[in-house]
Amino acid sequence: MNSDLITLITAARQKVLNTIMLVEASLSRITPYDVNQNYTPEEMEPYDAMSGRFIRAIEVSLKFFRTYERYLSKVRIPFETCSTEWRRWI
Repeated sequence: MNSDLITLITAARQKVLNTIMLVEASLSRITPYDVNQNYTPEEMEPYDAMSGRFIRAIEVSLKFFRTYERYLSKVRIPFETCSTEWRRWI
């Protein structure tokens, strides 16, 4: 069971990194948005693609953290090994 979760975590982490790279690629290609300019639909496409990629990156990140949380709940790390900072939240 734990090895399956580790496989899922590894795959989910890679998906997060890939989607973040896509967001960064979109950001590097667009110019700052000018609120005073009237954009045509074709001119809006890079901004639309960037916002869609950003939303996807958030969704993929949430899936990663849910998988990681499930893994941590199965592992049950002993309290004594937790850092003092973490113990405040327990």
